[in-house]
Amino acid sequence: MKTNGHDENRKLNISNQDCGFLSASIVSLSSYLSPIPDAHRFLVARIDASEVYGPLIERLWVLIAVVFALLLVSAATLVVLWRHRHMRYNNKELEQQVIERTVQLENTNKELESFSYSVSHDLRAPLRGIDGFSSILLEDYSGKIDKEGRRLLNVIRENIKKMGHLIDDLLAFSRIGRHELDRSDIDMKTLANSIYQELTSGPERERISFSVADLPPLNGDASMMRQLWYNLISNALKFSSKKEKAKIEIGFKCEDGNNIYFIRDNGVGFDMKYYGKLFGVFQRLHSEAEYKGTGVGLAIVKSIVTKHGGKIRAESELNVGTTFYFSV
Repeated sequence: MKTNGHDENRKLNISNQDCGFLSASIVSLSSYLSPIPDAHRFLVARIDASEVYGPLIERLWVLIAVVFALLLVSAATLVVLWRHRHMRYNNKELEQQVIERTVQLENTNKELESFSYSVSHDLRAPLRGIDGFSSILLEDYSGKIDKEGRRLLNVIRENIKKMGHLIDDLLAFSRIGRHELDRSDIDMKTLANSIYQELTSGPERERISFSVADLPPLNGDASMMRQLWYNLISNALKFSSKKEKAKIEIGFKCEDGNNIYFIRDNGVGFDMKYYGKLFGVFQRLHSEAEYKGTGVGLAIVKSIVTKHGGKIRAESELNVGTTFYFSV
């Protein structure tokens, strides 16, 4: 019994101690919070502010991002507009330069054509004088001139003839640039046949195999087309003249809806690495000792085709032959 009483008193003392500690803790907390008036309201206010301003801050960041994106888009738009304006300015400047260069080129071409015509025309008079006096010397003074002198006079007259042919070709070449096209429907087969008959004689035709296909008509300038066929056929005759049996074929083929005329020969041909010189003025792929000519004929042909808005090309092989293709 004493033991139990002692135990109960001990438990009561412990409980009193715990209550004293709890009371002391409450007093201590109260003394800590006592300097802050309405401390519980302050804690509640902090919690409410974070809840209120949090979404606002998020929206503010979104708004900043949108504004920044708009600024980037505006800057990119300004750059594109500036570049577009700069390109338009450059294009206008380039167009103006092209117009100016075109005018300069046209004026230069006109000056060159006028110069060629004037020079060619003015050279005729002195050439006729030289040829006339040479002829007088050979006819009236042949007895007083030895054999070598007569040979030299003949060389002079022969070169005068070459110069005359050259002047004729230069005049023909210069006329093409000034000549206005007078278009009409041209029977190309009849035209080619008539020029062949004009350029050859009966005995000569015996060694030449000449054929013309049923060529479609062409709408172009008749005088220019005659000059074109004249130059091409005479060219084929010249470069196949050393063949025992010459063969010249004229035909056409249709490509992409366009009629392409061609003339083919089995003549001497040429090396295609010199193709760049083929249509140049005074350009020769064979020596004059082998084949006579002025080196202007094919330049005239190309000028005629270009004048009609067409194209011309050639294919060749040495000692096999050459084919010219053209369309207008």
